[in-house]
Amino acid sequence: MSYTNYTNYSSYWLDEDFGSSYDSSWDDILDRKPKGKDLMELVGYRNAIANFVRIVTGRNIPVEFTTSGDSYTDGDTVTISSKLDDKEFDSAVGLALHEGSHILLTDFKFFRNMLTAIETGTASHISFFEAAPALEPIMDKLDGSFNNNLSRVFPILKNVWNYVEDRRIDFHIYKNAPGYRGYYDSLYEKYFHSKSIDKGLQSDEYKEVNLENYLFHLINLTNKNRDFNALPDLKKIWKILDLKKIGRLTSSQDTFKVAAEILAVILENVKLESDKKQKKGKGGEGGCNNKEQKGCESQNQENKKSAGTPKNGKGKRSGGKGPLSDRQKKIIEKAFQKQKDFLDGIIKKKNVTKAEKAQLENLKEADVDQKKVKLPESRWGRGGRRSDGTTNVTVINKVTLGAIQNNVWDHFRDDYDTWGAEELKKSIDEGVRLGKMLGNKLKLRDEKRDTKFTRLRTGKIDRRLVASLGFEAESVFEKIETFQYDPAIIYISIDGSSSMNGGLFDRAMKTAVAIAKAADSIEQLDVVINLRHCHGYARNGNIFVSKIYDSRRDAFRTFLEIAKHCKACGTTPEGLCYDAIMSQIIKDASSKHMYFINFSDGMPGCEGYGGQSAVQHTRKQIKKMISYNIKVLSYFIGNGAYGNDKFRQMYGKDSEFINVQQLSKLARTLNKKFLEKT
Repeated sequence: MSYTNYTNYSSYWLDEDFGSSYDSSWDDILDRKPKGKDLMELVGYRNAIANFVRIVTGRNIPVEFTTSGDSYTDGDTVTISSKLDDKEFDSAVGLALHEGSHILLTDFKFFRNMLTAIETGTASHISFFEAAPALEPIMDKLDGSFNNNLSRVFPILKNVWNYVEDRRIDFHIYKNAPGYRGYYDSLYEKYFHSKSIDKGLQSDEYKEVNLENYLFHLINLTNKNRDFNALPDLKKIWKILDLKKIGRLTSSQDTFKVAAEILAVILENVKLESDKKQKKGKGGEGGCNNKEQKGCESQNQENKKSAGTPKNGKGKRSGGKGPLSDRQKKIIEKAFQKQKDFLDGIIKKKNVTKAEKAQLENLKEADVDQKKVKLPESRWGRGGRRSDGTTNVTVINKVTLGAIQNNVWDHFRDDYDTWGAEELKKSIDEGVRLGKMLGNKLKLRDEKRDTKFTRLRTGKIDRRLVASLGFEAESVFEKIETFQYDPAIIYISIDGSSSMNGGLFDRAMKTAVAIAKAADSIEQLDVVINLRHCHGYARNGNIFVSKIYDSRRDAFRTFLEIAKHCKACGTTPEGLCYDAIMSQIIKDASSKHMYFINFSDGMPGCEGYGGQSAVQHTRKQIKKMISYNIKVLSYFIGNGAYGNDKFRQMYGKDSEFINVQQLSKLARTLNKKFLEKT
């Protein structure tokens, strides 16, 4: 089922099959999608939410999955659920944006200081009433000490304050980021406009004058079923809140004062009702406890009937749709508690396990992204083709040892996978040795040479020739030309398919290490190395481009450790991988002279992508690189003849067929290319 069937607001940025990498066309070949969390899917989810939060807040606020208990808005981090429910996806986006807005706009320090002072009994009359002046008159009327009264009142004040603060920060987003309103609408539709809350507002319940019922009606004042006559002074509270001018509140301190005004009205009415009941209980004015007194019985009955149904401004009783059943009351109470938890920033979210959390952190550090790539028509079958003719390519921008050790990806060798590990290590060590020799030759790139041209008719006067001016000599000028190589970057892309296994892959890695080592000692030369893999089928998450080295950020010694964990497995999604990283290649080529080097051993192909269409698709990507002045060097390192004719078709006349046992030819070719004047 596609998420976009239910996510009206997210559909323009969510892929059609987001949330389901399962392709029904492979029912007879593949096992069903396994149960459990798809971590790559969760990474995409978090990245999308993080981008939205960054856009809305203008800050790089961390977005994390919760690992235990309920989620709290802590003022530092946005937490999201690991449950990707398609029907609630927009509300999940809205919740993340709401939490991000709190971090941007709410003064959490002010709240924490106030809460600490109240909990420890150190809050003073002066400090509290400076922040909440409206509460001073009513607090002085309450029985008990200031601190005791404050500790009883503060929980309801906190809820009222949270409600007013939410209105302020949401108005900020509505005003400054109107394109995100749909997410907020979905959020409040879920938490504040449920059918059970509607039923509660329409009923005769929740009309007894007490703190809980005031809070129930207050936080649902934006509900279309609100009833200003349900409790005394709700209309007055509405006017104090003044949502039409909520923009007048510019800080958490402002909303705290408004919350105090609202609570003062509530406490006045609750105290008044309490005083009335006490007088009635004592037989005072308005009450009767002597059944022998004439009219007392009828008066008591009338008091019971009218209890909890105050008159409105026109003297009419507020009506409802009758009493609720016990079951209905429980449902409404549950929905109301959900609203109060929301105001407190306590949101129940699906957790991830500690192991999943570790893997997700590895993926975050690896800067994983998914690129949607157009699939060409293929004689190899539909395969991973989605309904829009695309597939996802997972781009791992930074392979880390942590992710490898936690077995995040199958196409890297863990510590227990020892087959061929020793041979690869020897090739890498040999690559380091060869790289030192190659580096000595390539250091010519760092040299700066000046050539002086003299006896010219224009330029700067050569002081040694000034005397010849008296003899009508005109060629007394000089010019100095400085030559040095432009900064360059080498992109190395290695075929990681199973057919490369053993000697071919080891030697390709040896050459890549040699080039990286050589460039490590050359200031003007950077190197990027990636691997290409496809795990069986061109379906979501099965195609990988893994960047194992980038000299602009990675230490060479760290790269050597990662290189030892690389292996060849799967098939060859050549052009699809190039397409996925094309924008980054072009961006890098815009500031530096670029060489793109490919090592592969045959035809491109994985299930759903292959044949002549894959050859043409790969050729299209190579031509695009060339159009951006990128020099493409491609080396066919296979021992056999399979794909020889197609290889030149893909990579052009500069492609070469080399014997993997004779890499000296490759070294000479590279050396010649790198030392060309640019």
